Formats: sequence, C-alpha cells, structure tokens
Amino acid sequence: MREAEWAEAGRRLLAGLVEEYANEGRFEPEPESGGHFRLTLGESRWTFRAAVRGEHGEHGERGAWRVEPGSVRRCSEGAEGSEGAEPETLLLDAGPTVLGWTGPALAEALRALTAARHSEAVRLSQALPAADLANLGRLELEAHRPPGAPGPLLTRGRPGPGFAASDVAAYAPESARAVRLSWAAVHEDLATYGSHGSHGGPAGAPGPGLSAARLLAEELDPRTYERFTAALDRACAASGLPAGAFHWLPVHPYQWDEVVAAHFAAYLADGRVVALGQSGDRYRPLASGDTYVNLDRPHRREVRLPLLPISPSQQPEPEQQPEPAPEPELERHHIRRPMAAVTVTHPLYASIPDAPPAFRNLLGAVWYPPVTALLRGRERARALSALLLTGSDGRALITELVARSGLSARAWLERLFAVLPQHGRYDGDAVVLFDGRSTPVGTAVTTVTPGDVSPPDQRPYVLGALARLAADHLDLPEADFWSLAEGSPGKRGVYLREPPM
Repeated sequence: MREAEWAEAGRRLLAGLVEEYANEGRFEPEPESGGHFRLTLGESRWTFRAAVRGEHGEHGERGAWRVEPGSVRRCSEGAEGSEGAEPETLLLDAGPTVLGWTGPALAEALRALTAARHSEAVRLSQALPAADLANLGRLELEAHRPPGAPGPLLTRGRPGPGFAASDVAAYAPESARAVRLSWAAVHEDLATYGSHGSHGGPAGAPGPGLSAARLLAEELDPRTYERFTAALDRACAASGLPAGAFHWLPVHPYQWDEVVAAHFAAYLADGRVVALGQSGDRYRPLASGDTYVNLDRPHRREVRLPLLPISPSQQPEPEQQPEPAPEPELERHHIRRPMAAVTVTHPLYASIPDAPPAFRNLLGAVWYPPVTALLRGRERARALSALLLTGSDGRALITELVARSGLSARAWLERLFAVLPQHGRYDGDAVVLFDGRSTPVGTAVTTVTPGDVSPPDQRPYVLGALARLAADHLDLPEADFWSLAEGSPGKRGVYLREPPM
C-alpha cells in the first residue's frame, strides 16, 4: 500500500459517506448553482458536486444522490479549499452535530472508518484490469470484493481491537491466503448435531439425513480421521467420558486461540471440549469472512464458521430449515440449504436472554454443498456483488462480461434477471452461474433460518448499485434497468429499489 492508494481510498470514502448520509436523510445539503451543493455541519461548511434524482434528493431513497468523487471540499475561513477534506474530518464535523454521536460513539466510528480506509487502500493496491478480473474463478475474485460491500461504508473494514493487521494479512478474505482448519470434539452436553438432507435436484429437494459418521468420512481423509480418533481416545481416557458422546467440528485457528481457548476454558479443563489437531486440507474464505471453501478437494462441502472479528453471525440449525417456495420455471436455480451442522451452546451465555448474537455463537459449524458441483463444462461461478467490481483500468467487470457474451447490455441483463430467484431473501453472496461466453445461466442461493442473525436482505443494495453501474458503464438509464428487473416473468414487484428504513 502506497501513499497514493491511501489518498485515493480517502477520496472514495469521503464522497461515499456524503452520498450515504444524504441518501439516508441524515445530511441535508442545500443546492447552489451548477450542480454544486452546500452542507453545513456545525460551524463547518462543506461543498460538493452531485447529480440528484428528484427535488434536492428524496430522503430515504437509495441512489437519489450521486456525489462526484473528488469534488468534496471543506471551506476554511470563508474560502473553499481541499485542506482538511478528509473522511475523518467529515466525521469529526458531523458526529457531534448532525449525527448526534457522543465521544465513545464518535471514537468507534473513527476506528471503523480507519479500518475501512485501510481495507480499501489494500484492495486498490491489488487491483487488476477488468479483463483479468473476468478471467478469475469464484475464489480468486472473492479476494477483490470490498469487505462488507454493498452495505454501509463504516462496516467495510477489518483491523480493529483483537484483530490486528497481521491477523488481517493471515486470515482476511482479501489477503487471499490459504488456511488450515483446526478440529475439536465437543461433548453432547454442549453440542448437538443436525442434518437437513441431500441436495441433488435443481430445487435442492431434501433427501435422507446426512449422518455424522458419513459427514466425517467424506470430509476427513482416513489418516486424519485416525489421528483425531487417537487424540480423542487419549483425552477420554483421562476424563472418563465416552468417546462416542462427542461431536466433531472444524474451528478457525484464530477463533480457537482468541475465543474458544478463553471462553471454553472450564470445558477444556474437564474434558468436554477436546482439541483434535489440524487437518491437512487448505481452505480459502469467501468475502463474507465466515464461509470456507476447500482448495485441495473442491468436491468437499463448504463450511461456515464463526470468526468473531469478521463475521459474528449466528449459525443456522438445519433441522429448523423452512422450505422455500418452489420455482419450477428456473431449471438452474439452486437453493443451497445447510446439509449438516454442529451447534455448540455455552451454558453461561445461553442463560442470558438478551446476550448479543456473537456470545451465542462462539463455536459451531454448518456444512453446505459446494458450488463447484453445480457447474457444467466451461461454466464459472461469481458472487452477485462481484458484478459491482471495477478494474484498475476504470472498466467495469460487468462491461467486460457483456462484451464477451456478444449480447447487448439490455439482453444480458434480461438473462441475469431471468435467473435471479423470486422467493426468499438473499444478499451479495448469492452466486450467479455463467456459461463459457459469460452469459448468466443460473443461480445458487444460500438459505437461512428464521432464527438466524444474518445481514438484512441486500437485494436493494446490490441491485441499486448495479443499476448505477449499468448507467455509468453500459449507458443504460436507471429507469430502464428497473423496468427490466421488474418486468421479468414472475418478477414484477419483487425487486425493491430501496432498502427498508
């Protein structure tokens, strides 16, 4: 990361924050001439250029404000200038006045902003031209997706208390490093195993439940299984507990060292939690930070694990998984339900009804069918929000994909909307399947349970950002984009233009 990349990350975040808060109605810019706007934050005055949909912007309407990057200025002593026009200065001006943040809240916001700027600068230092991005597979492309995108800007950072820069370099998705997972055995006093079934059909229809024995046989090679069995037998000989009363699960090495070893110390001491060792397979995280894909054996299942500093989401329980409404008209619409899960309960935190989700999900694992099993021939998979990427050459990835398909932008988007699912909630991690000519041919959507603490439905964020990208890079007006989205067969009224407030 160089100074130029740090500065560019600051310019992008500065314009993005003004735009985000104006769209939310937290900032109330006043119009000036020539597309310029004035923003008063306490005793400070900021100016910027923007395109606005509706009169002075329709508060609460995402995408109403389009702030021009590099145009944001902070006025000093009655003169307009760029001095002090940094995203950090914007929060310092707006926090105590317009945003209503007290000292602790403002300090935390600045910490989050610094982390987001660091992540964006690192991403810029690794940026590739659009043509190179289009050649990447799903896992390689994940490393180029901004953390937390397309959600709020202050959620897009990694480093912070308890998760140092060295941890980011070792474990964050954008670092593109492989990791070997540790494994643990947890006594049935604390852990339960559940399975949902097989996923052979295009609609993901469940079949017979996946037994724990079969899961381990398919996820661990014989030597590793024997080594782990020996470790558990030794521990049980010391504790007196039966080896058959334990459930096995992988654990992220950071989560083990920083969370499990401390919070489960009592159960490590009495033998109800046993460290089995490290498996030999290498894994890479998806951009969400909590789902891991096997690099050495891609046919093995993807596994979702808690990693507290990156993704403290609650894991779903497959036995409670609802059946989504079928979509028979979409042959290649795959619903990826959890196949199996080990859910671990910490008795102390479970006794607190309103404990934060992170404390209810310190240890656990959920297995999903691999996306690679859905691909045919020369097909590729890409996350839906990866379509929002722009290459280092200023060319959008979606522009490159449309060009390779040989279709018009309108026809390509019609294909995309035709394969996006109508039912259920999904976010930017929904996977789009592309044929050898980069034309959308299917989707794979991971479902969640009613009790799952997951990100809100991000269709509005993803599709809203895609609409803007199509306008800027495909010369397709946003009104035409939404007309295509809402006019797809069976889709009218499905795609929300704005997120719920």
